[in-house]
Amino acid sequence: MEIKKIIMEPGVEIDQHLVSALRDMLEKFSHWHGMSSYVINDTQPKQLLAVLK
Repeated sequence: MEIKKIIMEPGVEIDQHLVSALRDMLEKFSHWHGMSSYVINDTQPKQLLAVLK
């Protein structure tokens, strides 16, 4: 599954809890759609992309 962009509201803290919750949600969402994996193309803020990969 291709995730084109994840955009967080300004001021949202990128912490381990948020990263874990996003990974879990994206995995479940992908499986629900019959996909075995997902790719994230872009995020805002940019540092979110690095920690989600």
